[in-house]
Amino acid sequence: MTTKLCKYFSVNVRDYEKAIDFYTDTMGWDLIDYTPKESKFKKNGHHLRLTNSDKNAGVVYLEYEVTDIAAAKIEFKQQHCEIIKTNSPTSLIYSDPYGMQFHVYEKEP
Repeated sequence: MTTKLCKYFSVNVRDYEKAIDFYTDTMGWDLIDYTPKESKFKKNGHHLRLTNSDKNAGVVYLEYEVTDIAAAKIEFKQQHCEIIKTNSPTSLIYSDPYGMQFHVYEKEP
């Protein structure tokens, strides 16, 4: 299995609109894409995604692209990773055995 670390890291936040204001006005990030569910920012070549999530606020995700989500599911299960959320059949949130959560998705053709 090959994983590609994506350019974004994601942070779940509460008070989504206030968080957007904080990261743009106070922290100096440039807002490059906005939806009511998630927003993307860029600063000095780094990328940030904020996700509107009162339930899981504060959780940080690294994001990985895979070429075969079915193979990835098998590999992660063998490594004792647990699927904690299914966004879609090709987009999964995992928890590894060491306490980190990460997002894995298969890029659409």
